[in-house]
Amino acid sequence: MFIRALILTAIPLTLIGFNLGVAEAQDAPNWNLRTINFTSHGLGITSEYRDKVMPIEILHSRGAADGVGDVAFVCAYGSLNFRIQVEPGDIYQTIRSNLNDAYERKSNPRRTFRPEVKIGDVTTKKLKWIEGKQDRVVMPLEYKSTAHLYNAVVKGEEVRFTRKKTTLVLNLPEPNWDFKEFGESCLRKKRQ
Repeated sequence: MFIRALILTAIPLTLIGFNLGVAEAQDAPNWNLRTINFTSHGLGITSEYRDKVMPIEILHSRGAADGVGDVAFVCAYGSLNFRIQVEPGDIYQTIRSNLNDAYERKSNPRRTFRPEVKIGDVTTKKLKWIEGKQDRVVMPLEYKSTAHLYNAVVKGEEVRFTRKKTTLVLNLPEPNWDFKEFGESCLRKKRQ
């Protein structure tokens, strides 16, 4: 009788512990890799890629409740770019909805700015970034910024991004399988 009571008590405790562990793992910030097959017909893309189905890989973080501070690396048309979600929303959905406008050169007035980016204890040189009036994301114009931020993820460094007197701590989870796959596939495409 005592053994049966002990078993009946242990099983629910084990199940409760297991369920809590699964919930925590799902809520943890992580990298997610998605691929979109995109065909551009506009003048915003070189003739080498125009009117061809091209895969665009989007590696994005998810962690902030409202999405502000989430980031994405985008491998498209032979180049690696970076985005930061600065307004509430889902960074993947924002990028997906902006793809057509960006490559088709549809009207979205953009302005440049020079934010302060602090990686670990080092403040980087203020390089140019752009934002559009209708965008919820900002992106660097110079590849050097993307390279610094990619390396920050690899090294596990904290990144603080300051624009319009507001500082965001970027959501840069530890590298996982999706991060590794993205890095290898995007670099492989650049060498071809």
